Amino acid sequence: QAFYHLGNSLRLSAPPEEAAAALRQAIDLDPGLHEAWFSLAFLHFHSHQPAEAGQLLQDLCGRNPADPKLHHQSASLLAGFGQHASASALYEKLSDLQPERAAVWQQWGMQCQKLGRYEEAASHFRHAITLDPGQGLPYLLLAHTRRAGEADRPLRELFETALARPALDRDSRACMHFGLGKLHDDWGEYDQAFEHFRAANELRRAQAPFDRAAWHGLVDDLIRVGRQLQFKPPVLKTEGPVAGFVVGMLRSGTTLVERLLGNGGKAQGLGETELLDAFVQRIGEFTGVPYPDCLLRLSEQDRAAIAADYRRQMSAGHAGATLVLDKNPLNFMHVGLIALLLPEARILHCRRDP
Repeated sequence: QAFYHLGNSLRLSAPPEEAAAALRQAIDLDPGLHEAWFSLAFLHFHSHQPAEAGQLLQDLCGRNPADPKLHHQSASLLAGFGQHASASALYEKLSDLQPERAAVWQQWGMQCQKLGRYEEAASHFRHAITLDPGQGLPYLLLAHTRRAGEADRPLRELFETALARPALDRDSRACMHFGLGKLHDDWGEYDQAFEHFRAANELRRAQAPFDRAAWHGLVDDLIRVGRQLQFKPPVLKTEGPVAGFVVGMLRSGTTLVERLLGNGGKAQGLGETELLDAFVQRIGEFTGVPYPDCLLRLSEQDRAAIAADYRRQMSAGHAGATLVLDKNPLNFMHVGLIALLLPEARILHCRRDP
């Protein structure tokens, strides 16, 4: 326990080699101290050693082949580290340990989908539905494993039968409507698709109501604060990968742009992250002032420290890239923050006729 806590303290204050040595000592003294394995895995990942992090978690599960909780934790972390093949392998083992647990098959299918194994993913989603027909997410995921053709017409009955269940919760019902909307859209039945999308969005709106006046106020505040900030000129060269942001309205081609850039091998995609939103929250808590006025309270030293932390988190696991892309289109709201903290960042604004 002492070496484990020492390792965690060193992770925040010392070179990673010192923290790793302490955590390895904890593991050597007590291989059953699983928290030390997880801490060391996180340390490897944040030190740009994702393969070592993945191997460590696989070794941990190999030493505990009959522990489903450990497999779940490790598989979830592997998925978060972007090691979908290793995560898929652990979920496959979990399907033997907990064959009746629908969530295992759903998560396994999601990893297969990430790997482009769509038929296998569809099979796992179907099995999850068989085990627990009242959970809506597997239906939605199943609808997105392929472009539905005439041979997929039986899916409509499967989805509609599930929708008829009286005990469905609001989120599951929304997922099924979204899935049916996708199917009808694929079949060219746009009126039916629109009705299902409308029903799904009405269900979701009740969970996440939209305040139009508050949104207008936020935009006005961003403009006001942006006019008061002092921006540095763009930096042409920096050490390590450069942050890139693909922004714009939804459905404006952000995914296509990320894929095209990734084909060259120099750019690597993070997908749609909420990392910038997390930094917005942290800056507000640090200054005690709501966003975006909190940006006016940052000193030059504060900006440099926050920017360094962002670059570290953004580039974790992507040391070989020259450009690391976050394609969350809603980051258009934070373009001012990006320019303030990361003057070297590349911002790609996707526009499309409405």
